[in-house]
Amino acid sequence: MKPSAENKLQLARALNVKEEFGHDEYASGPVILTATNGEVQRIPHPSDSPNDPLNWPVWRKRGLIFVCCWFSLFSLVLVGGTGPFLETLIVQYAATKSVAEVVGLSTYPSLVMALGNLLILPAALALGRRPVFLFCTVLLLGSTIGAAVSSTFEAHLACRILEGIATGATESLLPLMITEITFLHEREFWFGIYWGSQSTFNAVFLISNSYLVAATSWRWFYGLFGIMAGIGLIFAFFAAPETRFHRGIVTVGGRRVYTDHFGVTHVVEATEHGDEVPDVLAEERGVQDQPDSYAQRLKPWHGLTPDAGKVFLDTYVQIAKALLSPGVVFAILLSSIVLGIGIALSLTYSTVLIQEFHWSPGSIGLMNIGVIPAAIAAILYAGWGGEKFAIWMAKRKDGVHFAEQQLVPLIVPTIVGVAGLILYGFTAESPQSSSSWGIIMGMAAEIIFLDTTYIDLELFLGWTLYNFAFISTIIVTTSYASEVMPSNPGAALILVVGAKNVVSFGAAYGLTPMVTRFGYRDAYLILMGIYLAIAVLGVPVYLWKARKSAQWSRSN
Repeated sequence: MKPSAENKLQLARALNVKEEFGHDEYASGPVILTATNGEVQRIPHPSDSPNDPLNWPVWRKRGLIFVCCWFSLFSLVLVGGTGPFLETLIVQYAATKSVAEVVGLSTYPSLVMALGNLLILPAALALGRRPVFLFCTVLLLGSTIGAAVSSTFEAHLACRILEGIATGATESLLPLMITEITFLHEREFWFGIYWGSQSTFNAVFLISNSYLVAATSWRWFYGLFGIMAGIGLIFAFFAAPETRFHRGIVTVGGRRVYTDHFGVTHVVEATEHGDEVPDVLAEERGVQDQPDSYAQRLKPWHGLTPDAGKVFLDTYVQIAKALLSPGVVFAILLSSIVLGIGIALSLTYSTVLIQEFHWSPGSIGLMNIGVIPAAIAAILYAGWGGEKFAIWMAKRKDGVHFAEQQLVPLIVPTIVGVAGLILYGFTAESPQSSSSWGIIMGMAAEIIFLDTTYIDLELFLGWTLYNFAFISTIIVTTSYASEVMPSNPGAALILVVGAKNVVSFGAAYGLTPMVTRFGYRDAYLILMGIYLAIAVLGVPVYLWKARKSAQWSRSN
């Protein structure tokens, strides 16, 4: 049976795949990953070795994905979970530290996450995934214990920074490990589980964190998640084997298929490229026929990658090259500003709710109830809906798909995000006033929670709307990054996912002096203006790539 155009396009857009027709960056087209009978091709093509991660039994693969999700969930909560009890920390250190300095306990870990990302990934490519992952789990556990028992602000901040470095693995190393044990047609689903679970579970823990701190102390926030980090270390040691594996180049349908060190699968015209492959992909010839024993898989380190030094340095070269792409720069800026504003909102709502609306510190976490439906709506809209929209767009253009078609769905979350910022900023600035939205939402919440005020829900609605915009934008820009630069997709994805933490730091760090000088309303209107200005840059990026795609379509 002949495969449908929709199935072909869906498979052609699977994560991290490119097709090269020469050295022109814009000469790539979709890769058809189905046979003539409609059967899905297993790309990358697994070797005959039982030690190939692609040949692992299902339970071992699922176990590794579970370990990756466990680490990402609790490390990200540790880095970003201080918002609900930030006011408690401000009071704790009020005698010796300014508000801006205490806010650094939340902003600096986000910044160093990106630095950790840029250190952890090259190290994992050169040394192996397992030893670097184990190091990150040990570092997370040790720094969390240190934060729990810290006796000074400086010690607390130092441990928070180390937590941020360890958490950098969530945006670089762990996605690489998931990539290395899955086939192309499976990755979209598993990455959806990986990224989607983070937002949902973060909201749950943010709700509970404020109650935990109110009932005990802020030290037990670290105590609880230190226990979770310790359990994660046990999981990592026993259920996270090395995923690095050098498999031979294979020919599928007359084309040569190989996977680079970023986990990106390349489909290359053998007739045009001959026998040339990148030196960085030097193969380990010979295949082990005997599967490794469980004791062998538990070894913390399995040796250096061939040409480890060159691999380490080449990672930075490829990342630098990716910065030359206008699409990559746009994706970095947009994901950075939405993250920065999100951090800025999380740093202020506890103060506003306690000082202006007289909430108890233990109830602050309820502000994040709306994040759960916002995350689900974003996954449905930007994930499932974005895929359907891309297929529809391709059909309208005679089957031609280009990455910038994914930018069109950003229109809705941008509008929703602006609305959320306006609602939040005006409510925080003028808590004595009320609108019909506040009354309607307040009445509904009073019935559900039996204890709230009308105006509180304007703040709640603004936070919820913005989280929909934030999560949708991150999903779209991440997917876009995997396609925007066909000549260098792996490095582009790393930049967009990781670099946003550096740029967003400026927006979040500058919020406290902005609020002091301008007030909540004007401060968030300024951030909204920056947000809109960056979002509008997507229009010329889209039109520019559309012209390139039209040229490719005419010539192919």
